[in-house]
Amino acid sequence: MYAAHRLTHAQAAKLAGLERLEFDRERGLREIPVHYTTEDWKDDLEAGLSDQ
Repeated sequence: MYAAHRLTHAQAAKLAGLERLEFDRERGLREIPVHYTTEDWKDDLEAGLSDQ
């Protein structure tokens, strides 16, 4: 879902049951590029997920 740009970084990490750094490690191992936009950040702030 993250690779298809359907979930933000924080949403994907939460869905996977991982901390954000753990999610980044797994994302890197799978060679999935980062796609965290300003809009994603704003969405995370509104959802209260920015501190995870």
